Amino acid sequence: MEQGNFPEQLPQSAEQETQSQEGFEALAGKLGFIETAELGQLRSALIEANERGDEEAIRLLTEQYQTQGEAIVDQQQGSAYAAAQIGLIIATATLRRDIGKVDLALEDLKNAAEYAENMGMDEVAAELLASSEIADALAPFEDDGLDPETRAEIAVLPFDEAFETAYGYLMQAGLDADEILAPFTEQ
Repeated sequence: MEQGNFPEQLPQSAEQETQSQEGFEALAGKLGFIETAELGQLRSALIEANERGDEEAIRLLTEQYQTQGEAIVDQQQGSAYAAAQIGLIIATATLRRDIGKVDLALEDLKNAAEYAENMGMDEVAAELLASSEIADALAPFEDDGLDPETRAEIAVLPFDEAFETAYGYLMQAGLDADEILAPFTEQ
């Protein structure tokens, strides 16, 4: 797949550029999915519904977000459509992460990574999976407080944030964070 067909051409090192404070949201935008003001309002309403514990509102607002997001994606054609679709999946993952639906967010990110890989967007897939790989590396330290829930929360963070969070947990547990996370310092 040619990178030039994306709405905005991905930079040479998309992995490095998207490892910023904006994280996955920036990556979704680079792929051509820009959250509109209406979608932003739905995101805010979802966060409020989550704070109230209103599961029915969460379900309905999530469906609305998906439907409106699909309408944006449907305006694209060819490889731009595929890229925007991946962007929507990423945006949905961040939405779910923000309302505490970590397992669903992780599933979305893995689906987006698989889709990206199938479309030949290996750098995008690598970026989406990098945090998950950090979380997987922490599995041997479950007895040190890095339980599956904590690891899942790390897995849905942008790489830099996931790395810093994992580092903090490891240090709190009295473990050698530098050694454990060494494989990820060269990314």
